This record gives sequence, structure tokens and C-alpha cells, in this order.
Amino acid sequence: MNQLLVTALISLPLFALGGCDIQHSGSETLIKTQARVTADVQASAYEVDVAFKAEESEQALAMASLTKAIQPFEAWIDEERLSLKGGSAQLSGIYQYNPNEKRKLVAYEAMQRFTLTDLDFAQYQKVMGKVPEFKPHNIQLQAVVASESEKAEVKTRLIQSAFAQAKQKAMAMLETAGLCELSVIEMTEHMQDHANPRMMRMAMAEEAVHGAESKQTLTLNMQVNWQASPCH
Repeated sequence: MNQLLVTALISLPLFALGGCDIQHSGSETLIKTQARVTADVQASAYEVDVAFKAEESEQALAMASLTKAIQPFEAWIDEERLSLKGGSAQLSGIYQYNPNEKRKLVAYEAMQRFTLTDLDFAQYQKVMGKVPEFKPHNIQLQAVVASESEKAEVKTRLIQSAFAQAKQKAMAMLETAGLCELSVIEMTEHMQDHANPRMMRMAMAEEAVHGAESKQTLTLNMQVNWQASPCH
């Protein structure tokens, strides 16, 4: 729901107007308005994080098991020609702790994470349906991003909407106070965007998964300062 918060300082005796204070301050008349509007933009790109893990009694065995686990996944990624970023494999010890005893090294764990980037919605659906077949340790939607062109178009509409609301309120205050010749002396705006990914569970390929696209929410905060003069 759009919200509009307004404060005003104008050169008239003090009285209340729509939750705003109007004050006499010399010959200058200043009306301050603030508007907050939001809109959702459909995501155009998805990022998916995939992690593989292997646990063995020896370091070499752990690395070999990890390599074996990720080879089919990497082959499928190449076949689909998807964008993949992968970090180096990490190897760590697994320790057992017993009361009154020193910790004991019992196994080794090897892990490697991958990030699938720049996926369109169809590719994202395919990844979330197919990748679980490779038995990763974890798979999740990491981020959703709307295109810059779509965000710019929505931002233009938000600015127009916020300004229209601010002007409507300022005009109402102007008429109530018996002032004329409203003009803008300063206008500032701040845009925030919030990704709203639909966090998806791991699924089998035969399931109809992820039928709804994610969205990115844009929030515009605007402040408009107006100058008005008495009617003659």
C-alpha cells in the first residue's frame, strides 16, 4: 500500500491540517511532503548455489570421492552450456570428542561449492529439477535479479506516482490555507531494491516444480519541498 507522510511550515497562524502543523514563520511559506511508493519487477536472472561433500577415512580418498561425485554434474552443465562458477575444493578433518580425552581425528571431509549464474526462468526450473539427481549435499536459490532496463522503466513510473501524490497533498494544504502559486524548490528521491526469491526445495526431475517466477521489489522514497505565496 502506498503511503504518504507530510509535514508543512507556512506563514499562517498555527492550526492542524490533515495531521500536519502549519506555522507562521515570517513572510516565507514552505510546504514539505514525503512520499513512499513500491512496485514489483519480475526477475530476469537467477543464481543457484550447489554444494557437494564427501567423507572418507583418508584425505586422498575424500578428494577422490568428491571428484567422482561432481564429474557427472559438471558434464551435464557443459552439455546444457550453463554459466558456472566454482571455488576450490576444501578439505577438513572430522574430530571425535570424548570427556577427559584429547580430540581424535576420525575422518576427512572434502567439499566444493558451485554457483550457477545468469539463469533465465526456464533454465532455473531445469536446474532445480535435474541437479538433485546428482546427489549434491545442498542446492538452493541464492539470488534473483531484475534487468536494469526493466528497473529503470519501473523507477520512472514510481517517480511519477510519488510526485503526483506529493503534489495532491500539497495542493490540498495550499487551498485550505488560502495560498497560491505553488512551486517546487527542491526534490530528492532514494531508491531501494529488495530481492524476493522464492526459496525452493530439492525436487526430482519428474515433478512439476517452481511454476511461479520470483520478483524484485523496488521502493522509492521522495521528498518534495514547495514554496507558496499568499493570494492577491
